[in-house]
Amino acid sequence: MWQGRKDSAATSAHTVTPPRKKPRLGISTSRSAFLQSSIEQSTRQLEASLAEDEYKIWKRQPALAEEDWLSLNPLLYWESVAGQFPILSKFAIDVLTIPAAAADCERTFSELGDMLGTRRLHMKPELISALQSLKSWKRLGIQPTTTSASGLARTLSEEEISKVQEHLSQFDVR
Repeated sequence: MWQGRKDSAATSAHTVTPPRKKPRLGISTSRSAFLQSSIEQSTRQLEASLAEDEYKIWKRQPALAEEDWLSLNPLLYWESVAGQFPILSKFAIDVLTIPAAAADCERTFSELGDMLGTRRLHMKPELISALQSLKSWKRLGIQPTTTSASGLARTLSEEEISKVQEHLSQFDVR
């Protein structure tokens, strides 16, 4: 992911509009134009190679101390080092600001898709709902067993019930 971003940033940052063609005046002019284009190309390659090394340079720096206030806020950290690592910091900020709010519902949707394979098309909706609830409970850390180790029926603790209610309240559409 970083490689693609780095390459596109290097090419877009160093794209130069070509100069207008000048009328040919002889061999020395074409030689001068060739040398000028060679210098420009070398400069672009040097700048691109420097941009390629931003990640490697950043990795060699010592890690921030846990007490450092920048270690607690990655966005502020990347804003503070933007002058030193312009391409890498923009990439990091772009990645860090991707909203994660839809992750749980997307995961649930994917799990349901996996659950509803061709062999399971004959399941009743109640069973699908129960299976999905069990998966959600497991993800929350609730053990959905109904018997204790001694074989006695076990009821959910208050903490487990509140976790389930909290999780299910997000689906309340009243």
